[in-house]
Amino acid sequence: MSEKLLLDTNTFLTPYESYYAPDLAPTFWKKLEAVLAKNKNLAVLDLVTDELLKGKDELQEWIQSLIDLRKINIISHNDVEIIKWYSRVLQFLQDSPLYTPKALREWSKAGLADPWLIATAKAYDYTIITFEIPSGNIDVKSPSGRPKIPSIGSQFGIRCQNLYYLMRQMGIEL
Repeated sequence: MSEKLLLDTNTFLTPYESYYAPDLAPTFWKKLEAVLAKNKNLAVLDLVTDELLKGKDELQEWIQSLIDLRKINIISHNDVEIIKWYSRVLQFLQDSPLYTPKALREWSKAGLADPWLIATAKAYDYTIITFEIPSGNIDVKSPSGRPKIPSIGSQFGIRCQNLYYLMRQMGIEL
């Protein structure tokens, strides 16, 4: 597979909390671990792992073990190219009449992975894997204070897909 995929926090959190609980669907987690370990075209931003490591649960332990065993390709958000695009993402939010100042404040918070995911995807040609869906009809008469990865990403030519796309691309069958 030549397409590079960058995984959002909710790519792990949503299945863990909703429909692929490790005790009910251990095969999903074993297969995801295997594809993460062998495919360098799959990456996770360091801010995503930081978000996942905050939990005190089985998902946190699983992510920590992948990190400890070096079975996960982690990208540092401190990369010069990523920082350059991060500033452009925030500048877009500041300049766009479609978003309120609240949107910029939210996405400027330290440790928030969303704008960094877009910056990483733009800097290194990744498709973002996320469960977020684009914002509804936003216009200048009713600007949004809640930016979404697919909506902002599309402004930068970034593709977004969901977990099922990843599973199909990686051949993960349950």
